[in-house]
Amino acid sequence: MNMTAPDATAFLADWRIDFDELRAFVRPIHDGVTLLLVGSIADGLANELSDIDLLLLGSGSLERRDAVVDVNCEYATTVMKGHEVHVECWHPDVIDRLVARMTAALDSFDDTGRFEPDQSLDDDRLCLLSRIRNGVVVAGADAAAGWRGRCQSHRLPLYLRQHWLHGFRTLRSKALAEGRYGHPGSAQQQFRGASVCLVGALLCTIGETNTYSKWRPRLLQRHRDTIGAETTDVMLRSLFAPRMTASEMATAFGLLDQIEHDVVSAARLSGLTSP
Repeated sequence: MNMTAPDATAFLADWRIDFDELRAFVRPIHDGVTLLLVGSIADGLANELSDIDLLLLGSGSLERRDAVVDVNCEYATTVMKGHEVHVECWHPDVIDRLVARMTAALDSFDDTGRFEPDQSLDDDRLCLLSRIRNGVVVAGADAAAGWRGRCQSHRLPLYLRQHWLHGFRTLRSKALAEGRYGHPGSAQQQFRGASVCLVGALLCTIGETNTYSKWRPRLLQRHRDTIGAETTDVMLRSLFAPRMTASEMATAFGLLDQIEHDVVSAARLSGLTSP
């Protein structure tokens, strides 16, 4: 599960780091600005080698001489008591454009039952929206609530569900085609990619929006009781499946197609309206 502020404080205490030190590293937090702890620590997936990731939202810049200025954001890195600390500051107008694209896609989907791929967002942008939704507030709680409303964070699981379903369907077709044309290695790669996408869509039905594929096996196990043991085991086998013949792959996709049907029906979708 995602961490609460007390959970995150206790985790960082083992590293002798507190929220005050993180705030001091970034800059003074004024009204309308929020600082979020994001990444693996906030998601409850960190270990002793994990970095500390921070996200600053609001007007202004990082106000640091060592900040790297990009077109869309600024970022800086330091080492604090042996642990790397990274902070990003995204320009508000960039975030507004991302949300406008997400909203347009969802409105189109609500009306037509389709997901328009030309309104899709890349992985970095999806990660940003997920971090805004799930980050632990280090400073500026009121501003954080405002940003989550501005970003329509409550709709992100529905958007990501459609995003990952589109990926699953695309890679499914490619995997079966590669298998039919005698390219088992390429078919297997596409099968695993399709499985990763379907797990992402499945997790969205219970409100889990972590966008990193490396965490899919752990998140499946974390939510095993909610998702169901049988579905969890099918998806784990698919993620780590050995090379298959074309016939075996078609059979495997038969199981995944049933899970896709369950995801589309959104029987377990929490707090969202399925079209």
